This record gives sequence, C-alpha cells and structure tokens, in this order.
Amino acid sequence: MKRLSLNLTAFLLFTIFIPMSAQKQGRALLDSMLTSSRLQKEDTGHVMTLKDLSFQYLTFSPDSGKIYAEKAIELAARLNYKRGLASANNALGLSESARGSYYLAEQSLQRSLLLHEQTGNKKGMATNYRNLGVLYYEQGIYSNALTNARKALKLFQQTKSWEGECGVRNNIGIIFMDKGDYDSSFTWFAGSLEIARLHNDKRGIVYALNNYSRSLQKQCLQMKIAGNPKILNLRTEKRAQALQFAEEAMKLSEELQETFPIVLSCKNLGAIKTVNKRDEDGFALIKRGLEGAKKLQNVSQEEQLQALAGRYHALGAGGPFFVDDLEGNVEPTANDLNAAWGYYVNAQNLHAKLPAALSKDSAYAKEIAFLEMRSPMAVLMKKGLRMATRVLPNDGHQLHLEREKAAERSQQPPAQVAVPFKAAAAPEKTEKHLQLEEKSNGGVIKNNRVD
Repeated sequence: MKRLSLNLTAFLLFTIFIPMSAQKQGRALLDSMLTSSRLQKEDTGHVMTLKDLSFQYLTFSPDSGKIYAEKAIELAARLNYKRGLASANNALGLSESARGSYYLAEQSLQRSLLLHEQTGNKKGMATNYRNLGVLYYEQGIYSNALTNARKALKLFQQTKSWEGECGVRNNIGIIFMDKGDYDSSFTWFAGSLEIARLHNDKRGIVYALNNYSRSLQKQCLQMKIAGNPKILNLRTEKRAQALQFAEEAMKLSEELQETFPIVLSCKNLGAIKTVNKRDEDGFALIKRGLEGAKKLQNVSQEEQLQALAGRYHALGAGGPFFVDDLEGNVEPTANDLNAAWGYYVNAQNLHAKLPAALSKDSAYAKEIAFLEMRSPMAVLMKKGLRMATRVLPNDGHQLHLEREKAAERSQQPPAQVAVPFKAAAAPEKTEKHLQLEEKSNGGVIKNNRVD
C-alpha cells in the first residue's frame, strides 16, 4: 500500500507516516478497520491489518500505534512470517519516532532493514532507508539524513518505484531547505514535481508545490535580512513565484477534496497572503486550515496554524519587524494584541504535547524558532520598550524596567521577557500633556486625569 506521511514541521511532507487510505477519512475509516480486525483470524492477513492500524494512529495517538505494532510483531513471530515481521518493525519504528523515542525508533527500523535484506526485498529496504532519513532529519542530523535518503533513492530507482523516488526527492529538498541551501532544494523539489506531473499524481504535485513555495518564502526572508537593495527585484520575483505555486496547490487540493492536503495548502497560502499585510482572505484560509487540523486531530498542524493566526493579529498591532511597508510607528491595538497572544499561548500549549519539542536541535524546534520571529513581543520590542509597557500587565512592566536598569548599569542590551499580553490601564500623563490637552479641547483636570 502506498503511504504518505506528515512530519513535525511546517509544510514538510515525508512519505512514511499516513496511509493513503487515511485520506478517505478519519474516525469512520479507523472504526471500519477496527471492526475488520476483530473478525479476522490470527493469520498473515491479520498481521498486516494490525500494522495498518498502527499507521492510522500515528498522528494523534502514537501510544496506540505502538500497541498495535507490537501486537503485529508478536503474531508475525508466532507465524514465522518474516515479511510481516519486517513491516511491523517498521511500523513500530515510526510509532516510537512519533513518541519522541528516537533511539528505540532507530533500533526498530534497523531490525526491519535487516529482515528486508535477508528476504531480498529491495523496496522494503528503500522504505527503511527513507524512514531512517526522516528519523535523523527530525533530530537535526542532516548528514545522516541525506546519506539514508540517497540510499533510498537509489533503491527506489532500481525497483522502478516512481512513487518512492518522487517522495524521496521531496524529502531531500526539505533537508536542503532546512540547511539554508535553497537553490539545491529547488532542484530536488522540481524533480519531485516533474515525476508527480508525469504520473498525474495530484497529491504528489500538491506536496511538492507547497514545499517549493515554502522554500522560496524562506529564501525571500533570508534576502530581506541581508538587506541588499540590489536583490529587491529578485526577491519580488521569487515571492510572486511562491504565491503562484501556493495557489496551484490550493486549487488541486480543492479538486482532491481531502482534508489533509487542504490543511497544508490553506496554511501555506494563508501564510503568504498575510506575511506583511492584513489580508482577510489569507486569515480565512488560516482559520479554515485550523478547523481541518482539529478534525484530523493533528496536533502539529494545529499548533502551527495557531502561530500563523497569532502572527496575523500581530500585524494589527503594527506589523512584524521584517515588514517592508510599515514604519513601525503604528499604535498597537489592545484587541489585536490580546488575540495574537491568545493564539500564541494555544500554539505553545500544543507544542508542549509534541515529543519533538523535547529536542532543541530537532527540525521541528527550528521551525518554531522561525515562527517565533513573528511574535507579538518581537513586534513591540521593535517599537521600543516605552510602547511595549503600555500593553503589558503591571508585573511585566516592572520586570522590564528592572531589566532595563540592570542592563544600563552593565552596558548590556535588556533581555526580552515573554509575558502574556492583556490590556492595561492607560499610562499616567505628564503635567505638560494635560495642560496641552486642556487648552486644545477644554477638558477639566481632576485627579491628574482629563475627564
């Protein structure tokens, strides 16, 4: 059975996790498989059903996935069914990876690889190498990830598995993207896209387009940070190309009428549309993707969409620090700040549930760091501490002042302090301000305030 996967970072698709049948969709399919499993005899077919159930649970209950994989291993061992034993160990490796148990995951995947080697199953070996590549990628060990991905690619080509080759090319592109080698990533994404188009694989096209678009967006941000005015036109062209790819992916996702591709495409296109302006259509896409992720019970995707929604509201507070067309002097709106912070808190709470959050070097952690560049705190710190204190609670205000004084004494820049945003009382006004306001609008001064 052909398999698709969802790894733990934004817009990044690896071809190991979610069974294609999962696209049918959700709980109804799982219930059907569970009913079928209870009626089956304990034979080789039952081994494969248990293995498939393990895959089904991966994205929302990896502990359950582990239980079914272990049941499949136990039955396959009793039946001396080596093919099933290899597949079940592969499923167990993926469940352990989803649980954040990377060492146990590697052991299971290596056992599966050895069994496939003993039976001469090259396609099974290719799958194992691909999954080992993903495992190393998730830990940020890019050299091992590339080595295993290239071994998988060679075996998929030998066995003439265009689906496997398409997926691994996509994976290698993702690795180069996360390494910051965007030009190399474009080459691999283009190769994946070409194969998918050749075989009219709409899902493959959607995933390749979204990843290609994502890599273009990251390169644009890198160019922005570099601040070279000579590459402004090139950055504009790449941003337009990213939008074009994202729109095509969204259109194809609608044609597929499958929730998972739609969630990814909504997230990607919504992110592009709201990157530096208040775009209601873009925010509507983000909200639609968020609802889809909740239905799929996909914590990773839900978390990242919450972060994107927070970024959208942060725009209402004056725009993120890298925005081109804002001067950074827009008054922050309390409602937007509260909304932004609420979304970010939800994102952080969801993030804490993900096993990958335990590893600061993981690809997922790096993606979160990328999203945090758009946080409301970054917005306000760009405008200066004086404005930030207007929307921080009193304890946060005092903490900032203490840090600022200590920094002045040590001649070090003050550290940023992340505290929840909530509307605070209007700041005390100076006597000069009050006198000016009284003259301009005839206000009456009472208790140092203008009524």
